[in-house]
Amino acid sequence: MVLHRDIKASNILIDLTFQARLGDFGLACVLADGKNSYTDHGAHGTIGFQSPEYIYNGRATRKTDVFAFGVLVLEIVAGKRAVGRDDVQFGHVTDWAWKLHAEGNLATRRRRRRRAHRQRRV
Repeated sequence: MVLHRDIKASNILIDLTFQARLGDFGLACVLADGKNSYTDHGAHGTIGFQSPEYIYNGRATRKTDVFAFGVLVLEIVAGKRAVGRDDVQFGHVTDWAWKLHAEGNLATRRRRRRRAHRQRRV
């Protein structure tokens, strides 16, 4: 199994047939048969895409790549950077999403952002 350890938008490439390809395997590691994790001294990768447990103990699993992919999806859906400070976000995009989810406003917020984006383009 290969752990990428740096999944983010700038590492997703689109080929001529519009198929997504994962690039930049500089931090990737291949796990030996029977192993399901890789421990490193300190967390590596892009801030905002690292899972909390990877930051805490430096142990990467397939779940750390799944977390990073989830952050990437949230960036696309929310139209926000993983970590940033803008008109409605302070902190991590997952905190913003959980807050809206708890309020029951996640779908409503997304519709408003799409509508505002369409109006700006006209």
